[in-house]
Amino acid sequence: MESVDNVKVCVRLRPISRKEADQRQCVFAQENSVFLGSEDGSKQIRHSFTFDSVANSDSSQEEIFEMVGKPVADYCLEGYNGTVFAYGQTGSGKTFTMQGLLTDSGELIYEHRGLIPRVLEYVFSQIRDRQKTRSCEFVVKCSYLEIYQESVTDLLNPSSGSLTIRDDVKRGVYVEGLTEYDVSDQHTAYNYMQLGASRRHVGETAMNERSSRSHSVFTLYIQSKEVKEGGVTAVKYSRLHLIDLAGSERQKNTEATGKRLKEAANINKSLLTLGNVIRALVEIANGTEHVHVQYRDSRLTFLLKDSLGGNSKTTIIATVSPADKNYGETLSTLKFANRAKMIKNNAIINEDSMGSVGSLQNENRKLKEQLQKAMDQLQRGGSSHDLQGLTDPNADGNRPASGPSEPLSWQLLRRVCLLGSLRFNGKRLGCVPSQFVKTRRK
Repeated sequence: MESVDNVKVCVRLRPISRKEADQRQCVFAQENSVFLGSEDGSKQIRHSFTFDSVANSDSSQEEIFEMVGKPVADYCLEGYNGTVFAYGQTGSGKTFTMQGLLTDSGELIYEHRGLIPRVLEYVFSQIRDRQKTRSCEFVVKCSYLEIYQESVTDLLNPSSGSLTIRDDVKRGVYVEGLTEYDVSDQHTAYNYMQLGASRRHVGETAMNERSSRSHSVFTLYIQSKEVKEGGVTAVKYSRLHLIDLAGSERQKNTEATGKRLKEAANINKSLLTLGNVIRALVEIANGTEHVHVQYRDSRLTFLLKDSLGGNSKTTIIATVSPADKNYGETLSTLKFANRAKMIKNNAIINEDSMGSVGSLQNENRKLKEQLQKAMDQLQRGGSSHDLQGLTDPNADGNRPASGPSEPLSWQLLRRVCLLGSLRFNGKRLGCVPSQFVKTRRK
């Protein structure tokens, strides 16, 4: 099933830091709205924005997980691809949100753990629960990479050198040579996450003692197999990107020089390209034709090709500082987030079917019968509401709510194509009814 919906945006306000104790607050939140006061720190409202969710400065890590992490994890367990990435200026709380708070020795402080460890806990708890009540198997793998000065590196296997991003019709965008490790529980995944985080490029600036100098991408790959009625095995594949972007920087605030200044230039360049990609996708969403989306202008945007405007359920966490000295960067972040929420993605359940020749042919026959019924009803003037029961007769009602979907008759065609194109020991099991293909062409 295909789900067409917009990129979700959550804005998180961090508290005033010790270095900003003498600053006035210029950002205020109320329910799902964010208000930006005057640059002089007064409470006169100059800009207002509305988002899918807003986390105030006193919001906990658990609340962020409930707002963002849990919904995306649920979708991935159902076979959708998912992406969550944190965007904002340096020192605004992106790494704290995604990874959590670390000790000086690099150990994760449990009560302050971020979105990634909480998602890992939730995914594996859901897998255990499903295996108790349903006949299903799960295989989970993970990888961890960083993009540092436009070079892609495997944080779990740094000796592999600089890696190349590829685009494949079947696989989508992937990183060639990136190592994927089997993980059987959240503790193993924790260890890989902490190992990769310890190898990430960080440095000190005037705004952040541990400033991330690279974009990092922790990816969870989930494969599930479940035996359905009639002996057909449904196989679902999904991947969940959890991304901590390096923060945008202004040299006068970070006081960066030398190597740090060069790093900042590369960070800002890739984030500028990300902004250009989002502008182009918004134009497409608004109906503009012949728009070229420059995904390949940076490693980051190329890697995010499926996540922005493609096959993914995507959420952006925009982190902002409330201090008035960061007024310009905060306004820029909020405008970025406001544009991004207009991007439309086309997420589909990545599903395949396996089984004996007889079971697959039987399932194929049933789907063709459902399709024929749908065609007959449409020809008699039936509405899509009348066809709801024909689209997914095995639905259990536990799938996450989705946005507007494709016409129901095309959903049936998709399911018929899935089984109709399968082969067993080189033998094709079926095909799509030719009269339906002709109808589609009209």
